[in-house]
Amino acid sequence: MSAEELATYNETYRLTPERHVEVIKNNLDPVVAELSFDQTWSQLLPIDEEEVELLLANRNPAITFTGRPLCLHVPVPYPTDAIVGAPNGYFSGDLTPAQNYVLAEHMRTEHGYELLGLGSFLIAFVRPEPATVTEAKAALDSVGWMYQGWNEAAAQELAEQVSGSRVLVLSYRGA
Repeated sequence: MSAEELATYNETYRLTPERHVEVIKNNLDPVVAELSFDQTWSQLLPIDEEEVELLLANRNPAITFTGRPLCLHVPVPYPTDAIVGAPNGYFSGDLTPAQNYVLAEHMRTEHGYELLGLGSFLIAFVRPEPATVTEAKAALDSVGWMYQGWNEAAAQELAEQVSGSRVLVLSYRGA
């Protein structure tokens, strides 16, 4: 292959990280467009479920993310778009990548939380300034319908833990 042919190939056909993101985003966009942030999604494990341990995750996020962190840098202009870099492998009942995208956009536009990261069953958000109890409770109340047996006492406890913090960790694990 000549240098000119190689340059044409690299410019036109080579699947760079940016092109990879573009391909996946183009496939995700129509699915996201059909979704709305409403109560038609299947419900997730309750926020006070021991298996999920959201209270612990938000009390000290550093403990939640122990071990050797594996990070994937996804070259996107907006944090929510980084969801396109998540490997596909969701379990039945979990939020899909498109639903996580819609959730992340809801948290961004309604509560000022940007997507920070996505784990095997946790989704983390960060905001520019620490949340007040009122702001944290409003964010939690807006997603309460997603969790089975929404527990107002646990939600209040979580809001109090999240207040004064820039980070909010939620679960997207299905029941």
